[in-house]
Amino acid sequence: MASGAPASPHRQKAPLAPAGGSLPQLILATLPLLLVLLYFLILAARRPEMDIYTRDDDAYLDEAFENGGPILVGLMDMLYIFLSVFVLWSCLAVYLLIFVPRRHALIESYATSSTVVLGNVHYRPKSSWSKLVACGCFRAETAVVTYAHPDPEVVNRERGTVYDDDGPARRKDWIVRRVVKTYRPYSRENVPIVLLSKLPLSGIPRDDVEVDVASFRMSEDYKHDRRRDVCRWVIFPWLAFTIFSSMFVITRMSRIYDPIDDPSRGWKAFLLFVFGVTPLLALGGNYLRWTQYKNYKSNSGKVLEGDRNRALPFPEEEELKTEDGGMNWSNVFGAPSDEELGIKDEEGSYRNFT
Repeated sequence: MASGAPASPHRQKAPLAPAGGSLPQLILATLPLLLVLLYFLILAARRPEMDIYTRDDDAYLDEAFENGGPILVGLMDMLYIFLSVFVLWSCLAVYLLIFVPRRHALIESYATSSTVVLGNVHYRPKSSWSKLVACGCFRAETAVVTYAHPDPEVVNRERGTVYDDDGPARRKDWIVRRVVKTYRPYSRENVPIVLLSKLPLSGIPRDDVEVDVASFRMSEDYKHDRRRDVCRWVIFPWLAFTIFSSMFVITRMSRIYDPIDDPSRGWKAFLLFVFGVTPLLALGGNYLRWTQYKNYKSNSGKVLEGDRNRALPFPEEEELKTEDGGMNWSNVFGAPSDEELGIKDEEGSYRNFT
C-alpha cells in the first residue's frame, strides 16, 4: 500500500492455502448430466403419443412386440434416476450447510487455543498405491506429528503406573504420536503444536492451522461466501429440477397403460426417496462423517512411553523410504536410537520407532 500501512492479516492468503474451484467450473461440470436428464424428459413427454400406446390395433401391436418393439427407457427407470440425483444433491447441500460450518468452527478453536507445545513433523510422501487408486490428487498429504504429552501424570494414573522408592525421578513421561493432514509437504523440527483444551491427542502444527483458517477466512472477509453461492446457483436449482422432473415423469405414467410404469408405484417410490432415503443419507451420513472427522481431528493418536527431557523420536526407517525404495533424505535428521531416547513398547500395544 502507498501509505505503508500493513494489510489486514485476514486478507492475506497464507502460503500454500488450498485453492478452490470457481462456480462457473462447477456449473460446466454438471452440464453433461443436465443434458442427459433433459433428454429423459423429452422421452417422457413423447411417451403417451407413441403408436404402441395410441393405436387400437391388436395386429399391429402383436407384430410390434414380436419384432422386439421399440427400444424404450422405462418411465420407472427415469424416475429412479431423477430421485437418485435428488438424493445426491441433498447430501451435498447438508454437507455444505451443516458439516462445513462445524468444521470451520473446530479449526477456529485451534486458532484461538492457548495450549502450545513443541514437536516434530515428519512428512509422509504419497505411496504409489494411493496415487494409483486415487489418481494422486484426492488423498490429502499427511505427516506424523510427535510431541510430549502435556499431562503425563494423567496417563500415569490411567495406566496404573507404580513408582519406585526414589520418587518422581523414576516417574514415566509420555509422548504422543499421531497422523495429521498437512499443507506443507516437508518435515520440520521443534515447531509449535496447538492442542485443544483437555484433549492431549489433538495436536496439529500451528502453521497448518493457519493455512486451514486462511482457506475459508478469505471468502468471509471479502463477503464472497462460496458455499452460499454454490447452494444458491447450483444445488437449490438442481434440487428443484429433479423433484419437479420426478413429478412430471409420474404424470406421464398416468397417461399410458403399462403395468411396469404404474403411477401408484411411482408415487410410492417418490415418497420413499424424498421422506425416507434422503433424510437418512443426507442427515445420517453427514452426521457419521462429522463424528469420524471430529474424532480424527481432535482425539486420535498413540501415547508412547518416552523421556520428555530428551529429543523427540523420529519415524522408522521404513517410513522414510521413497516410493522407489531409496531414502527420502529430506526426512532424515540423524534420529537417535531407542536406547538413547528411552522409547519402549507399552505392554506390547505399540511398536518401537527410532
